[in-house]
Amino acid sequence: MKNRLKQLILPLLALGVLGAEPWFHPGSHSPTAYPDKLKLVADTRAQVALKQRQEVFNSLYQLAPRLSYQDKCRLVKLIYRESQEQGFDPRLIVALIKTESEFKNEACSTAGARGLMQLRLPTAQEVAREMGFKLNGIASLHEPRLNIKMGAYYLAKMFRRFENMELALTAYNMGPTAVGRLILTQANIPQKYSRRVLKNYRQARQSVKKVL
Repeated sequence: MKNRLKQLILPLLALGVLGAEPWFHPGSHSPTAYPDKLKLVADTRAQVALKQRQEVFNSLYQLAPRLSYQDKCRLVKLIYRESQEQGFDPRLIVALIKTESEFKNEACSTAGARGLMQLRLPTAQEVAREMGFKLNGIASLHEPRLNIKMGAYYLAKMFRRFENMELALTAYNMGPTAVGRLILTQANIPQKYSRRVLKNYRQARQSVKKVL
């Protein structure tokens, strides 16, 4: 099992998908490097993290077959990190990117939404202020790291506001003010967009296993 785990982890380290985790030292074979209980916890955390990254990679094979292997590995790192930060299943972010841009970083909608998670500049500026950094204009929206960071944060913000994932996804798409108005007037809330994302999410979760 340990040899199998190392076979999976070492390529990820080489590609930069895994960081230099403090509990994983590929050059160390000393059984006394850590107290036994801490090492057990560390090994478990490493295996769970690896499994989750593998699931993200599998979902990208399912939903983004045209992406190169290198691009998939880069996205695994970004999506996993920001999903962990916001408390999402990373495959939900994969599904959202699939719905928004088909994984085309250069994508730009008629409404001016840009990048992988299709953020408009005013929304991105608001998010950046809340997160404590500045944007370099429109160019920042086509930087995958920033786009995914802001998109995941914005979805989490919508979920905190509406406390319902379908409503949060709808608000992500059409804006929280519009969704709030529909709720207030007891009007029908469009479900087409949220259903598309959740359909892609189900696909992502059912993805065929691939080896990194």
